[in-house]
Amino acid sequence: MEILMAKMEKVAKEQSIEQVLRATADRLCKNVDAAECKHGAVEQGTIKIEADVCESVNFAMQQNHVPIIRGIKIINDTKSDIENIKVTITADPDIADEWHGKIPVVTEGQEYRIDKIDVQLSATRLFELTERINGTITVKVSSENEELVREKYKIAFLSYDEWSGANTYPEFLAAFVTPNHPYIFEILKNAEKFLLEWTGSPGFTGYQSKNHNNVLKQMAAIY
Repeated sequence: MEILMAKMEKVAKEQSIEQVLRATADRLCKNVDAAECKHGAVEQGTIKIEADVCESVNFAMQQNHVPIIRGIKIINDTKSDIENIKVTITADPDIADEWHGKIPVVTEGQEYRIDKIDVQLSATRLFELTERINGTITVKVSSENEELVREKYKIAFLSYDEWSGANTYPEFLAAFVTPNHPYIFEILKNAEKFLLEWTGSPGFTGYQSKNHNNVLKQMAAIY
């Protein structure tokens, strides 16, 4: 019985000390700036990133200034305003330059959208690609040199002669029509020999002769 009573007295003393320490901490927090009492940059809740990132990019898209990120939305679901926000965008592999943007403040419960995101892609790296490379785009949000959130998005860096398909800017199929390519002139030069033999003229006149047989022979010569 005496042992039990001793244990109970010890527990009571420990609880009393814990209560004193907790009360002291509460008083200290009331006497200093509120920001110094926060554990981290924001109070409760989360910071979210929503980014509209292209599924793929190739050399033709880079040459036509197609943005790989069409927009970013920063959503503040915390109970405090977030100031001096820095947005950083990086690519892996490093086919694009690192991009930085600044936002003065996103108030609690609100969101902020960035539409003009000019991520510079390397023309040299994209032109040198002979095979598709699967990579990532990372969007990081920080405040006062403290990272708040980051998100990664998948992206395919296509070879220079690969079409992105009908789901991503299908109009860029026309970019692969290259009438001035050196190999085109070599094909035409060899085709002229056949055309001269078949028609007596090496010229590719198309339908200007108003003779469909000549057009067929021109196509056959190229083939």
